[in-house]
Amino acid sequence: TINETAQKYMAEKDLDKKEKMLDDILANIKSNPDWKDMKQSESFFLSNLANAYAAKNDLEGLKSTIKKYDIKGDALAQLYNSIAWKLQEKDEDLKVADEFSEKATTWTKNEWKKPTGEKPATLNERGWEKSRARTYAMYADTYGMVQYKLGNYKKGLPYAEEAAIKILKGEDADQNNTYALLASKALPASKYVSQLEKFVIDGKATSGIKDILKEAYTKKNKEAGFDAYIAKLERQSYLKMVEELKKSMMNEAAPQFGLLDLDGKKVNLQDLKNKVVVVDFWATWCGPCIKSFPGMQKMVTKYKDDPEVKFVFIDTWENGDNKEKGASDFMTTNKYNFHVLMDNDNKVVESFKVSGIPTKFVVDKKGVTRFKSVGFGGSDDKLVSELTAMIEMAKEQ
Repeated sequence: TINETAQKYMAEKDLDKKEKMLDDILANIKSNPDWKDMKQSESFFLSNLANAYAAKNDLEGLKSTIKKYDIKGDALAQLYNSIAWKLQEKDEDLKVADEFSEKATTWTKNEWKKPTGEKPATLNERGWEKSRARTYAMYADTYGMVQYKLGNYKKGLPYAEEAAIKILKGEDADQNNTYALLASKALPASKYVSQLEKFVIDGKATSGIKDILKEAYTKKNKEAGFDAYIAKLERQSYLKMVEELKKSMMNEAAPQFGLLDLDGKKVNLQDLKNKVVVVDFWATWCGPCIKSFPGMQKMVTKYKDDPEVKFVFIDTWENGDNKEKGASDFMTTNKYNFHVLMDNDNKVVESFKVSGIPTKFVVDKKGVTRFKSVGFGGSDDKLVSELTAMIEMAKEQ
């Protein structure tokens, strides 16, 4: 089938074979009517081969692929950004990362200001402009991190500042972290501390940002007093968050379900009616789900001795033939002690009207959904404090 061919291509490790398979796929897309729906995935197939060369540090093969298949525009910028991010994460080939990231950032800034492509039918003009700006912010963040790794702090700071503060308004904890790293090296503390404090109060700070605040604080005041200082900021953050959560509290009966866990035992939501239940929809292929799991492990550990609280992690929209084995292997490999339930036919995720994962629901002891949280903002601290507040507020209902 077409899907099997695509999966074999994705899994192929031999680059010569992979390239031959890509040629066959592209030929089918061009001339075989059965493949016409795969036209929209063409750039994805191309990027997969290019990324495979990059993963093996075969830059000549990468450049040859870009030239042979005439990869350009948004697809090329996306590819350059992806490779640059991976290189800086591994502290490898930073000069190449610098070259690729600069090209991606320059392209997306030009597209943001003067777009050459057509507006998607699903967006109005304002939404399209916002989308272009956010794409640029993501690539500028990569460029900022590359400059940080290269020690070019003053060069990288304007990009990180434009991305994290001017475009995203401090809403993305990871991009705030990039700004904090560069600002702490390029500016005196008096120029950046207040901004980092705001990140903490707004609940958009990483643990790395708090470490930078601690370093700045102790240089000025010695260590004494820092715990009280950061506790005051976090208290402000908590009170602000609680007020916002009160406004978003729901009052809807949770859909009933019964699913098997990885041991083959059936778990019914009805049986958990006297507990606050946190329902987390996820899948092994979902990047944001995986990024959220260290924070979710902290939550599971935090409430492990609380008989009033139960966590269930519903594996849904999963790929592969043996979904249970995939989920079990994932948990074992990553050493998570989550109670996983399998939504193999995707009926439970549909009953909760989930449009994207990860999505979490907090259901009170009476079986009423009180909170819904979509996605992951990048901050474990934020996740823990927010979900803790949701659970404690649900207990009171």
